[in-house]
Order: sequence, then C-alpha cells, then structure tokens
Amino acid sequence: MHPCLNMILRVMVRPNSAFTEIRDNDQRYFAWSVGIYVGFVLLTVYAALLYDAVGEYGEGKALSIVVTISSDIIFLALIYLFGKVFSGNTSWRKVFSTIFYSHVFVIPMFVILMALMLLAGGFIQLNPLDGPGLGEFISSVSASEFIDGFWAFITFWIALFVIIVAFAVWGIVLLVKAVKIVNGFGTAQAFVLIVVAGVVTGTIFTVAEVVMGAPYLSHSA
Repeated sequence: MHPCLNMILRVMVRPNSAFTEIRDNDQRYFAWSVGIYVGFVLLTVYAALLYDAVGEYGEGKALSIVVTISSDIIFLALIYLFGKVFSGNTSWRKVFSTIFYSHVFVIPMFVILMALMLLAGGFIQLNPLDGPGLGEFISSVSASEFIDGFWAFITFWIALFVIIVAFAVWGIVLLVKAVKIVNGFGTAQAFVLIVVAGVVTGTIFTVAEVVMGAPYLSHSA
C-alpha cells in the first residue's frame, strides 16, 4: 500500500504518531492531504444535495453550499493564524497537511451512511409527507403496516442521528489531536484555539448575514 494511503489508516487507528509523522514529513504528505480535504468538500456537497432530496433547500441551496465550504476554509485558516500568534507552528504546509488529514473520518462515515441508506431504500419512505397526503397514506395501509412502517422510519432516523453525532465527535477529537501535535500545544490549549476559531468564523458569517439580508437563510427557511 502507498505510504500516504497507509497514513489514512494510521490516522484512524493511531492518530498521535500519524500526525507527528505528517508534521515532520509535510513535503511527502501535503498533496495527499489536499486530496483528502477536497474529498471532504465533495462529500459535503453531496450531503447537501442528498438533503435537498429529502428536505427543501429551495433556491438558496447553491449559496448554502458555498457558505458551508467557505466557512470551513476560513475556520481552518484561523486555526493556523491563531496557532501562529500563540507561538505554534509557523509553517503553513505542516499545519494544513496535518489538519487536512484529520478529515479522514468522513471516509468510513460516508461508507456507513451509504450502507444505511441502501438498507433503508425500498423499505422506508424518508419523507412521508411527499406524494399523497398523510391522511390518504394512513387510510391506504392497515394498522399493523402503519405501525411497522412508523417504527422503521423512527429507527432509521435515530440510527442516522447517532451515526452522525458519533462521527462528528470523532472528527472533533482528531482535529484537536492534529492542532495539538502540529503546534506543540496541550490538549486544552488546542481545544480552546479551535473553539475561538469557530466563534470568530461564526461571528464573521453572522455579520455578513445581517449585512446581506440573510439571503441564503430566507431561501432555506
């Protein structure tokens, strides 16, 4: 297996040693780290399009995707800048190589979510309000069929929620470890830096939302 592909597995299993090697050999891993992050962005876009098939983004869908991607890029840039200010690593390539590799959690998450969607396909109507009205839907099935369908629907969405939350927590843990190791910080300092970067990013887009009149929120509401 190619060393850079093997590193993906190492980040999942032994993140501390993996991030240390990426930091110390950024020239080898930078291009692959960019590929991983691009994959993360593409999966984000796909998830937004998938959500559009279940919910309604409306005309603001494209703008919402742009906002999501640009906010993440600004967030990562702020992590680098704040880390640099607080005596962290000054090499942008080392920092971004390490941080980009922390996004590998989306690979197993995507596989598991797609497997869940395939298992649910044909058995669960993801949005029961689409198509016939709810009253017509209830009257067209027996009580036992309705109860079975209802519990299958609830079980699917609970499983989906648990999976997303679990991988989100894993992603945060990997990001904290990456920031900690690449900058030589403690765990608490790395976590606070990430929180501050997130708050500043949120503030930037909240101000932009007010100035622009919240066009993407008005479409997606």
